[in-house]
Amino acid sequence: DYLNALRLAEIYYGSKRTGDAQVLIGKILKEDPHNVQALTARGLIELDNKSTDQAINDFQQAIKVDPSASAPRLNLAKAYVAKGSVEEAKVTLQEVLRRDPKSGPALLALAELEGDTGQVDQALNHVTQLLALSPDFVPAKLLRAELMVRKGDTKVAADNLRELVPQLQDKWLRERALASLAAVDVVQKNSAELSHLSDVALKADPKSVVGLGLLTLSYAVRNQPAQAATALESYLHQTPSAGGYDLLG
Repeated sequence: DYLNALRLAEIYYGSKRTGDAQVLIGKILKEDPHNVQALTARGLIELDNKSTDQAINDFQQAIKVDPSASAPRLNLAKAYVAKGSVEEAKVTLQEVLRRDPKSGPALLALAELEGDTGQVDQALNHVTQLLALSPDFVPAKLLRAELMVRKGDTKVAADNLRELVPQLQDKWLRERALASLAAVDVVQKNSAELSHLSDVALKADPKSVVGLGLLTLSYAVRNQPAQAATALESYLHQTPSAGGYDLLG
């Protein structure tokens, strides 16, 4: 049946067997062209394959079939971001929240977009709403600290980030937290803390790009250009396309 086929397609997709997943989803849609889950799943695969316009079309079709379904709208917002249509993504997420004010994924995604586009107060408002619903949700706690850094409330943000780092098992989230702490330390010219942060990152992963970037910054703040150059060479070896301009993202 459709449900089992969709579950199998999801397993294939999670196992990187995208072709097999596409075949199954195609069979479902051939028999039921208005299957919302299948349309959404096909849209996700198309989004992964950089076929953004096709993904948007599938998500929009799914929404037309079932306007109450949140998954197509959430993924439509992702597709708009991938296309560079950030304002359309915001409108889409706002519609999700109009229908479900307690949607955690929508609150987090909207707060991230608002923070990225300079709407820090609005972002903090949405992330605060999310934390009221899920006080221990680590990605939201990290985003709140990052937003506080952008507002200049560096002391409280740094305290929150230092408390968060040991809790972060996900490498990407941990390195985001370390990079935000580094931003505070660069402003304060705290070379000792930068060195400590680089040790934390490089202990977890000796090839950590963030760790090498932090090490470079710690030497630069201490005015040790030779050591900074050596660390920068290691950083560029890990990220040859960086050209030294996107240090720490």
